[in-house]
This record gives sequence, C-alpha cells and structure tokens, in this order.
Amino acid sequence: MHLGIKQSFSGSVGDYLLSLASLGQFFLTALQNFLIDSGICSEELAGTLRVLGSAILVLISIYWIIRRKVLMFIGCYSILIILFFLSSAMNIENLEYILSDGVRITFCTVVPVFLSFISVCNIHIFYRTALFVSLATSVIGLLYLYYSLSDMLPAKDVYNMSIGYSLLFPSLFLYFTKRPFFIFIAILLFIVIFLEGSRGPLIPIACYILFQKLIGSSFKNNFLFLFVLLFSISTIINFQSFFIDLFEKMNLHSRTFALLISGEVSGDSGRGDIYNLMISKLFENPYWGYGVFGDRTLGDGSYCHNIFLEIMLDFGCFVPVLFILVFGALLVVILPKLEKSELIFFVLLSLSSILPLCLSGSYLTDFKFPLFLGYVYILRKKYMPIKVGVWQSNN
Repeated sequence: MHLGIKQSFSGSVGDYLLSLASLGQFFLTALQNFLIDSGICSEELAGTLRVLGSAILVLISIYWIIRRKVLMFIGCYSILIILFFLSSAMNIENLEYILSDGVRITFCTVVPVFLSFISVCNIHIFYRTALFVSLATSVIGLLYLYYSLSDMLPAKDVYNMSIGYSLLFPSLFLYFTKRPFFIFIAILLFIVIFLEGSRGPLIPIACYILFQKLIGSSFKNNFLFLFVLLFSISTIINFQSFFIDLFEKMNLHSRTFALLISGEVSGDSGRGDIYNLMISKLFENPYWGYGVFGDRTLGDGSYCHNIFLEIMLDFGCFVPVLFILVFGALLVVILPKLEKSELIFFVLLSLSSILPLCLSGSYLTDFKFPLFLGYVYILRKKYMPIKVGVWQSNN
C-alpha cells in the first residue's frame, strides 16, 4: 500500500469499494446468523441473501482488481483452476466438493477477498472502511444479544460457533483503534461472543488484548492490568454459583461459561477422532496427498479442523513444509522492520484468521485467511520490493 500518495477521486472510490469487498463478509455472516437464529426468515432465504450480498461485493470490486492487479488476477485463478483439475484427477470423489464449496466459496469469495485487499492503495481508507464494517457488524451482534436476553431466539440453548467468529475481527479491530468509545463497543462484543458463541474466539481475544497491552503500556500499567485480570478470574471461580444464578435470571445460557465452570473447557468436541482418522490417512499417502478438499472425501464431508493437517492432506508433507519454511523466513526478515501499528495489525490478523483455523474451519472456505495472506503480501511489497533492472514489480 502506498502511504502518503495523493489519489484522484476515482482512485479513492476504488479503494473504498475494494476495502468493502475485502471486509463485507464479516457483516454478511453475522447478519445471516442473526436472521436464522431469530427466526426472522428461513435458513434458505438467509443463505440466499448472503450469496446475493457476496455477489454484489465481488461485482463492485472486479473492475478495480483487473485494473490494478490484472496479472495477479490471472495468476491466482489459473493456479486455482489447475489445482482443481489435478485434485479431480487424483481423486474423482473430490469433484463433488470442488463443484460445490470450491466454485461457490473458494472461487467466488475467498480469492476475491485476497485480490481486493492487495489492490487497495491507501491503508487509511482501508482502516476507515474496517471501522465502518466493524460498527455495522456490532449492531448485528448487539441485536443478537438483545434477542437472546428477550427470549426471542428459538435456538438460544444451542451455542452458535459462526456468530462468535464473525464478530471476532470487528471486536479486535475496534479494540485496535484505542478510542474509548470503540473499546467499549469491543468489550460488549467480547461479552456477546462469550455468551452466544463457542470457546474458540476467546483464545485470540485474550492473546490480542494481552499483546496490545504489553507492547503499548508501561510496566506499572501492565502489572495493574494483569492484577485486575487475575482478580476477575478468581472472583468468577470463587463465586460461580452466583454467576450461574445471575445468568439464569437474565435468560442467558452460555455454553462457554458452563464449560469453564464445570472444568470441561478442554473438551475437543470430537476433534480428536477426526485428527486420528486424518493422520492415519496422511501416513498412507504422505508424499502427494489427496488433492484440495481431500479431507472432505476422507471424512465423509467433514473437514479436519486444523489448517496444517488439512494442507498436508491436500498436498502431501514436503510441499507444505517447504512453503512454511519460505514463509517463515519471509516473516523473519519483514517483522523486525514493521512499524508498531503494522505489527499490532499483523498480530490482529494472525490471531483472527490463523489461530481459529487451528481449531475449526477450512482455509479453502474461510474468508479471514485471505486477509492475512493479503497483508503479508502488502508488507512484502513495502519492505522487500522485487526489482528487475529499473523496473519495480507492482504485482
């Protein structure tokens, strides 16, 4: 991203549209979950609205992507088509998932998010759009909580994993702004995630708050923060019966809180069985893997709930290990050069995309993962530009 460069009006409009296309999935996912769980509309209609919204985001960004990153556009889709073809040739059963999730989500949502993000020229416009999207998504999250407190959620006794993850980036970004009002909204979203979502988002939330606090405060403030945190945790543990009664009076049925109180927070919800199956299949074919979406074929439609295991199942052990080594070396060179705000935002994207994929979701269908890859690409361009003679690559 080219900081400090003046843009024309049309260029600024392009950045706003590209930023919206990069981030709009958070709002659409939260809206879809709210519409379904509140009973406002059927699951089919909510899904249709989500698809329509995604299509609009892609359509408004495609012109600017091709105008600014045509080589990346051609390259990304060429590689994806080749991977789909080879995976189908390796295992014809993969074709079912390629034609459904691969075309509908990876091709039409995940790749456009990545291309839209790297096509933005002004980071400040991206941040302003992220703030707008985060606040809009916050409205959905708070409505979700209101409906829950008002006993208007038909499925209130069943936790919603998706709502928690859709609110994760908006809540962390609002906290990232360091503005008191936005931090207050972020804390409300943390509460919504804790009460209505799964345990997964709590880990990146805790890690991010701790990281931002430690990197941006004095020793005295850090000590006070840790003291308050430990005091709060001990209070909840020692007065658990009071909090349970309070939750029941407020019509709150938090699965996360119940697990914390019961001491069953380490339960893997069946992931252990999936991991054992996938690892055994990996040992049977460790060199070439099973192609993209291969874990779905092996698991009767279920993904393996771990990004590293999923990548090795798709491509074998050697290619992913080589990629991780190169990627790690790239980060070793880049991270020490980052400005403080860039480092914090890098950690934010890492925690809100990579860490959740270690527990749930799939890198092939998760719209947060391309945001992380896009930011790494942007940082590489800024701090490690590729030069050929006097020409500097824009792609």
